[in-house]
Amino acid sequence: MMLLLMMIMMMVIVMVNHQ
Repeated sequence: MMLLLMMIMMMVIVMVNHQ
């Protein structure tokens, strides 16, 4: 479960950085 949360957080960070 912790791994999934980390993956989601990484995706969100990447999306925010792309904006």
